[in-house]
Amino acid sequence: MSKNDMAETANDKKIAAIADFVIANGTENTFGGKWITNFSDIPSDIATLDFIKDNAEEISDALAVRDEVLDIEMDGDSFDIVYGLAYCPSLENEEDAALYEPPEEKGYVIAVCDGSDYYISNAEHIERNDNIYPWVYQDDEEAAKGAERDGVKLIYGMAGIDDGVYIDTPANRKLIENALQERIQPERKPSILEALKANAEKSRQQQPKQDGKKSKEMEM
Repeated sequence: MSKNDMAETANDKKIAAIADFVIANGTENTFGGKWITNFSDIPSDIATLDFIKDNAEEISDALAVRDEVLDIEMDGDSFDIVYGLAYCPSLENEEDAALYEPPEEKGYVIAVCDGSDYYISNAEHIERNDNIYPWVYQDDEEAAKGAERDGVKLIYGMAGIDDGVYIDTPANRKLIENALQERIQPERKPSILEALKANAEKSRQQQPKQDGKKSKEMEM
């Protein structure tokens, strides 16, 4: 075996060990299926921070193919992961775990988004499982209906969001309520002093300017 092959094998083993730690850490600690593991959370005896940063994409790929992982995003120096509830022993409601099967057996996944034009950031919702082809469902709406038929409880009757989209858990409801409240927060009104200064500046800018020649003639 060449030195390059040996180095590649060593790197692969280290990446696999990192993935094992991230998944164990996330599934053991999450109460609702989501968990963020920062690069700095990974013990140095498994890998150095520089190694993790240099191989972040490869680590993410190794995590993405694991049965425990429904969805993964890298956000800066962290892995933001949604885990299958069947793999999470610390659920707030352990009965929910019975509703979930490994992701490859479902036509839908529990997902979170950041920066979406439709979905509220970090709120758990149902999306079509695009890893299955041909798709089981035509779109996310149909996938959500399929999840409901399997017993997944979705939110209905909550002002500001569409029915049958988001997972109905206390934590998810609270996150959505906070996000909606931030959207409707009124802009801070200027103080009286700020308003007076703004009006004075506006009046000054609106006064007609005299050209230099006319000013000189008036002074003579």
